[in-house]
Amino acid sequence: MNMKMENKAKFEIEAKQYEVRLAELEGKKKRICEMREDGSYTKEEFLERKQEMDNQVAAVKISMAECKIDQFDIEAALAYATAFLRDLGRQWFDLRPETRPRFQRLLFPDGIPYTRNKPPHLCIGVGIKVLEPRNCQ
Repeated sequence: MNMKMENKAKFEIEAKQYEVRLAELEGKKKRICEMREDGSYTKEEFLERKQEMDNQVAAVKISMAECKIDQFDIEAALAYATAFLRDLGRQWFDLRPETRPRFQRLLFPDGIPYTRNKPPHLCIGVGIKVLEPRNCQ
């Protein structure tokens, strides 16, 4: 879950950077229009500069949208993984019998030791450690 927070913060920072860049470009575009109005630019120069700014604005908007999509993709994947790991009993029963040993090795890489009259000490797999960290020795 720590990774989720780090990625979310990273995407939020990236989105804010795009917003700042977009505001800068909009300001430049406004100045270009003002320069056309006061006669600093010819019509051709104005159209050329305006087209450059429009292209840059479009590129930043696309990057910003992709950033938000990436953020939602990561959040959805983490939500699915968490739900999957929290209901392992159901996952076990949904598996075909021939795939259950492999699933068991993923959950308990060292197997399930059994000693009479002693509770087992289980070393769990990485996926479960994310939800419930324990030391395996």
